[in-house]
Amino acid sequence: MPGEAYHLRITVADLDDDNFDSAVFLESGSLMSKALSTAVLEGMTPNGPLIGYNGPSALLTVVGLELGDDRVRFRVYDATGRLVVQELGQAEGQRPTLPLQAKPGLYVAQVTQGEQVVIGRVVIP
Repeated sequence: MPGEAYHLRITVADLDDDNFDSAVFLESGSLMSKALSTAVLEGMTPNGPLIGYNGPSALLTVVGLELGDDRVRFRVYDATGRLVVQELGQAEGQRPTLPLQAKPGLYVAQVTQGEQVVIGRVVIP
């Protein structure tokens, strides 16, 4: 029933054989959570500003965001949707940056300045 609260637990097992692989396929947008938000799809534009991670300098950098007078706020979520960093960014030249020391993995970064929002996936090796 749409709008009802449900608890979902999925367990997948795969035997050590080459005959069959195990997988679970979920329809895009079919599950939502008010408690966790990955913010992956909201505001993503393929032709808009991009978020990158420079490993040697450990900096998140936004390319193509027009800097205004408002402060730039970074929010970084881990792969489970938990907020791991929420800080104001710095300006390095004309690009907003944020020093980020994080464990290797997949993250979602959301950068907000005034009405502008940039969201991107970041892989930290």
